[in-house]
Amino acid sequence: NATWLPNPVDSTMFRPMPQDPHKEIRILHSSTMPEIKGTKYLIESVDELRKKGYDIELKIVGVPPFGSTVPRTEMPKLLNWCDLVVNEILLPVHSLVGIEAMLSEKPVLSSYKIDPKISDPPIFDISRETLTSDIRMAIENLDEYKEKAKAGREWAIRNHDPEKVTDKLLELYEEAMT
Repeated sequence: NATWLPNPVDSTMFRPMPQDPHKEIRILHSSTMPEIKGTKYLIESVDELRKKGYDIELKIVGVPPFGSTVPRTEMPKLLNWCDLVVNEILLPVHSLVGIEAMLSEKPVLSSYKIDPKISDPPIFDISRETLTSDIRMAIENLDEYKEKAKAGREWAIRNHDPEKVTDKLLELYEEAMT
């Protein structure tokens, strides 16, 4: 009988910004726990796509050996830099970085298997087994993905606004006290 309490995320810190022109596809991945995030599968998929001629720059933030830590204050710049965010590959959720990406109107690719009645974010569902084709599809339909990603900001504000989350927490405390 758990109640989902969304992570609060500041929509003024994470917002859409103009992007510098570039030719390559820029993918951002947060790898705080590489074994759980599925980082090695992303690296394999990107390598496979590069061999097929796709010009991809992959940036991994998180922990070594795949990425390096960055201050949270740098995340808006990194989200502005990228075209796609590959979020969770193995876990069936979206993470805090996924929410920040949605607020920045970036397409989020994540293994998302939560009941839509609980949470229904406008993300692109992926799996480890189909990851290479999922990324290829996103690259080949990037304009459509970016258009759909605009709904991510509205969804994230509606569900993750710090004031709304605080109000919900206070409601839960009140219910627990009665």
